[in-house]
Amino acid sequence: MIIIAVIAIIALVVCLCRYKKNQKTEAEPELKFKTSTPLDKEQYEAVRYPYDKPLLVAAGPGSGKTRVVAERVKDLILNQDIQPEKILCMTFTKAGEAAMQRRLENDPDLKKHNIIFPARSQVRTFHSLCYQLLGMKPGQTFEIQQYNDDDDEYEFHPDMKEWENKLKDTWKKYNFTKFDNNKQSIEDFSDGVTAFKVEKRGIQDLSEYLERNKEDRNEEEFIQKLEDLLKYFKAYEQHLDQLQKKDFNDYLLETVEKLVGQFLKDQIKKYEHVIIDEFQDNNYLQFEITKKITPTGHITVVGDRNQSIYSFQGANVEIFNKFKTHYQKPKEIYLKHNYRSTQKIVALANRLLEKDPNENHHDKSITENEQGKKIVIFEFCNTKDEYEFFKQKIISKIGEEFQERLTRLKTLQSNTSDPALLSKYDGQIAKFEENPPKIKLSDFIILTRTNKTKTNIINYLKGNGIPIHYRRAGLVIIDDSKTRPTYGERLKFFIGEHSLNQKSHITELVAKLVLYLDDEDIHYRILHSLASSFMEKKSNAKIEEFVKFVETPNPKKRKTDFPKIRDGVEVTTAHSVKGLEFPFVILSTSYQNHFPLKFKDREMKVPPELLRMETKRCPKCGGKIERGLEKLECPDCDCDVEEELHNKEERRLYYVGLTRAFYELIITFPKKDREDIERSRSKFLGDLEYSTDEENIFYQNECEDEENSDGKDG
Repeated sequence: MIIIAVIAIIALVVCLCRYKKNQKTEAEPELKFKTSTPLDKEQYEAVRYPYDKPLLVAAGPGSGKTRVVAERVKDLILNQDIQPEKILCMTFTKAGEAAMQRRLENDPDLKKHNIIFPARSQVRTFHSLCYQLLGMKPGQTFEIQQYNDDDDEYEFHPDMKEWENKLKDTWKKYNFTKFDNNKQSIEDFSDGVTAFKVEKRGIQDLSEYLERNKEDRNEEEFIQKLEDLLKYFKAYEQHLDQLQKKDFNDYLLETVEKLVGQFLKDQIKKYEHVIIDEFQDNNYLQFEITKKITPTGHITVVGDRNQSIYSFQGANVEIFNKFKTHYQKPKEIYLKHNYRSTQKIVALANRLLEKDPNENHHDKSITENEQGKKIVIFEFCNTKDEYEFFKQKIISKIGEEFQERLTRLKTLQSNTSDPALLSKYDGQIAKFEENPPKIKLSDFIILTRTNKTKTNIINYLKGNGIPIHYRRAGLVIIDDSKTRPTYGERLKFFIGEHSLNQKSHITELVAKLVLYLDDEDIHYRILHSLASSFMEKKSNAKIEEFVKFVETPNPKKRKTDFPKIRDGVEVTTAHSVKGLEFPFVILSTSYQNHFPLKFKDREMKVPPELLRMETKRCPKCGGKIERGLEKLECPDCDCDVEEELHNKEERRLYYVGLTRAFYELIITFPKKDREDIERSRSKFLGDLEYSTDEENIFYQNECEDEENSDGKDG
């Protein structure tokens, strides 16, 4: 019996060993391909996750989201045997589409394995995919707006301007009762049509809704406004039909309607796996398209609920819950490491989220980067003082050695034991110490809440000799129209004074300009920054080429002749900067009712009864939301649900602004605005504990002595 028992125990041990071995083999299969790109634990898990299961990747700021998307594409091809043409990678913007296409087309690992990824056809925006599926042709797109950052600053595209003029000329025949004949009314109508379309609602839905609620017409102004919207909606659609054009929302709407039957089956067969980047920006229609082409759940979505800031385009943080419900408990991975910002910046950004009194889902970031400098918060008497500070700060920094970058390299070096990375950082540090790079104009960005404030700051800086870079247009404005002498004239004078030959290499000019970095004349610092950037992009350039660059009066001509050279300070809205990063970030005009922007109920919106992408729980108390005639309502706390949702989005937008910075973050607040109206500090400054956290924040009230300010606004 003892012998039998021993034999049984031995057999059991052997079985357990084999089981453990098999389990290890299943958990860690032998890879056919190992990426040359370093990945942390969470990134690696996301990249390697099986293609045939739904995956939700929550990606915080600076967490390597783009890297994960690219590496997942490579892993699907090289380790999971998915054919390149069977992978569809979707992103939100044309810029994101182009960047991912370039990355995959030039990837060294794919080239090493002789893989050609068809990026132009497999990396798409939703609109470009819909354009193809609908068989659209050039000239068939009706464009409404050129930009809109949800701040009452709205610029119509020429298509829309033509429609605006036509509508104004025929205004009386529509008998609008609640709207006057002006641009603002047309903006409101246009926003209303967009709101209906992204909820997959059309003229028939609105007509039927009005019929059901006709008894409330005389008492409810909201119903009367919707009646006006219906008139506009019909006229607008008739105008598009006459032009044989579709707007961008029609792309999405008609694609959803077309994805049925055999056509849908054909599209499903095309893809083994779909990746959706910037998932938090998707609206109801985009998610409907996603669900239709991924019935098997072979999908990866990458996004960050804390960066959901486009509700005015139909985006809603509720989409994350919708995803989890539809795909039945997908795998969730959080990319928590911030590789961009310093520890102090990350700590304050986390604090901003934590101070939301009614939000439990924070997804905190962590970082192993250096502690970094304190966040600096300045108060000024007025906007003129604030804008002058921007100029002086930029001028004082450009031309300095980029010590922040050296500190980051040494931190990265101390955080790794990987021989390859150690060698890489050794080389970069040695190169830095041999020829220290200088801080340039393009290392700065000034963030605003509204386009109006952006324009005011740009005009001030241009008028004071600061070159401006317009990222969207790709233009660099070096001289203001009133600048005299121009930078071209100053440059030629400098060249003559120092007997430089224009046929000489540009390094000779840069070497001379370095000697004048401490000069009181700011123009030498500006020219040094411009020349250094020019030399980086055109290493063999002669002085005469740089002279041509500076002298070119037309920014569009400068862009054509020198497309890669874009040294200038960026000034843009926080909405426009998501996904970007800068060494030095200035978050401006942080006063209450501006940032955060004061809630303003929209003139035209979809009635709660017709909402498809709706919030289920009250953002303030968590109670169940009910649908009122005009608004979502919470019977438990009687709050304005839409205002609460707006306030949360403003917090997320401020968070986006904070987390753009690599090394240095400055926040400014003017006590008086441009109209000389007294303003109070943004509540977000209180949430950051601006006056008590001396460890992480340097707070300076520049307006304590009123005699130091002339009290006038710029």
